[in-house]
Amino acid sequence: MALTVPTVTRDVATNAVVDTFDGGTLEFQHTAANATAGVNEVATCTFGTPAFGASSAAVTGRADANAIGSDTNADGGLVGWFTIFSSGAANLLQGTVTLTGNGGDIFLSSLTVGATDTVTMSTLTFTTPAS
Repeated sequence: MALTVPTVTRDVATNAVVDTFDGGTLEFQHTAANATAGVNEVATCTFGTPAFGASSAAVTGRADANAIGSDTNADGGLVGWFTIFSSGAANLLQGTVTLTGNGGDIFLSSLTVGATDTVTMSTLTFTTPAS
């Protein structure tokens, strides 16, 4: 028997997770090793408070990020990974970064970031699956 997560549960789970991102950061990193704030950092974008709008039955289990602050003075490097940190620097979520269409968790228009470049996130969603 397959596990099915009803709409209300997906919305509650999504909201609980994205609420932990309030005031935190999304750090683009060279590698997955040492996922600690500031280690392997290429660029860091900052979440507002609240970081995301609420998940609702209109788009079940999905929350869309509110405006995310740009990094206007990136450290630079080749991006391959990201980590989301709480406002207290707790590691909340990690994943891969690729070019659009290459299967990553986050897509960037370029994986190469120059020192002092500006890195901007135009959209970000978090979704709790139905099963």
